[in-house]
Amino acid sequence: MKDKLQSYIYTGVVILFLIGGIVFVQKGKNRATKQREYLNQSGTLGVATFAGRSRKKGRTEYVVFEYFVNDEKYKMSDFYCPRDSREAADAFNYKAKIKDKFIVLYDGENPKESIIRLDYPVGDSTDFKMYEKQFERVRWQKAKE
Repeated sequence: MKDKLQSYIYTGVVILFLIGGIVFVQKGKNRATKQREYLNQSGTLGVATFAGRSRKKGRTEYVVFEYFVNDEKYKMSDFYCPRDSREAADAFNYKAKIKDKFIVLYDGENPKESIIRLDYPVGDSTDFKMYEKQFERVRWQKAKE
C-alpha cells in the first residue's frame, strides 16, 4: 500500500515537471518570436559578420555573429533565424561562410538585443543601402496598417 502511494506521488511529480518544462520552453519561443517581430519593425540596421555555427550530431543549433555599435564589439548568437525565410534557413544550415556579411537588427537602447538576417547578405555599401530602403518601405507599410 505504501509503495503504491509513493509510486503515485513520484508519477505526479514527474508529470508536473514535464508540464512545467513544456510551459517554460513555449514561453521562451513566444518571447523570441516577439523579439524578432519588434526588431524587424523597429530595430536599428547594421552589418554583422558571420562568425560560425554550433553543430550537434550534424545539425546546426545556432549561429554566431559579430557587429559593432559605437566602436563596441558585440558577439551574439541566434537560434531562430532559419524561421525568417527559406534563404535564411539555407544559410543557417550550410551556405553562410565565416566572414560573410549580413544585416543585423539590434535595439538602439540595448545593442545586445539583436538578430541576424541571413536572408540579407551584404556584399558592399550598395547592398546595405538597398536593404535599408527595403526595411523602411516594409516598416512604413506595417505602420499604415
